[in-house]
Amino acid sequence: MRLASFNVNGRDSYGIVTQDEGIVDLGKRLNQRSLVDLLRSDALNEARRVSKDQPDYSLSDISLRLPIQGGEKIVCV
Repeated sequence: MRLASFNVNGRDSYGIVTQDEGIVDLGKRLNQRSLVDLLRSDALNEARRVSKDQPDYSLSDISLRLPIQGGEKIVCV
């Protein structure tokens, strides 16, 4: 599952990037306000449930943003 933060029509959101180059808008479907909130609340199972939905936007319709907005630390291992 590939997650992304994006902006569409002046609204910031986050979602799942699908294999057919679209994005399922999780910001419209889930209670978490941002990708950080989704990860902090351990709600990935909720995201997986809607990952097979039809994409809301094509990648050409959106502007990708930094994955984690205002992140305190990003550690990669």
